[in-house]
Amino acid sequence: TNSKSYRIAMNLILGRLKQDDIWVRRTAADALDSVADDNDFRTISAAISLLNNAHVAIRQSAVVAILGITKRGDAAALAKLNKIIGSCDANLGSRISAIDVLVELAGNRDTQCIPTLKDCLLAGRSAGVRNLHKAYSLCHAAARALFLLSKRGNEEALSVLLQSLPMLDHDLQGHILTDLR
Repeated sequence: TNSKSYRIAMNLILGRLKQDDIWVRRTAADALDSVADDNDFRTISAAISLLNNAHVAIRQSAVVAILGITKRGDAAALAKLNKIIGSCDANLGSRISAIDVLVELAGNRDTQCIPTLKDCLLAGRSAGVRNLHKAYSLCHAAARALFLLSKRGNEEALSVLLQSLPMLDHDLQGHILTDLR
């Protein structure tokens, strides 16, 4: 993973993930899946950084690439995802994409992300009217993540979900519970 030719290849493929053409991005994601070493955190980290892209299609390609090259339970990858999820500077789509990836990669004993997901779940309580849609979207994504993690046996995720839901307003509770059915 440290050879010069490997690094050049990884950088070229990662660059293709930012292209406008969907077929170029898909081919790049497939190439990463085939070629990247799953212990190569530099490449994994660079792919995760693409979740901060404003373009939804590029984020979607990054999600495919990350899931293809990252082992479940990779603590460094989970920490980087957790940082995006908890960042108020990241755009809403980036945070939700990071939550989606985190759900797939977190194991039933990975708890470092639970406090961040709880904060996202409770974001709807203090949102002003102008930010309500964003806060609700983040709440939904966090609730879904906690629910899926709890189904996988993560007891802390279940505990946080059960403690936090009653703190939300009734409309939001209703929307979340309907989504989780």
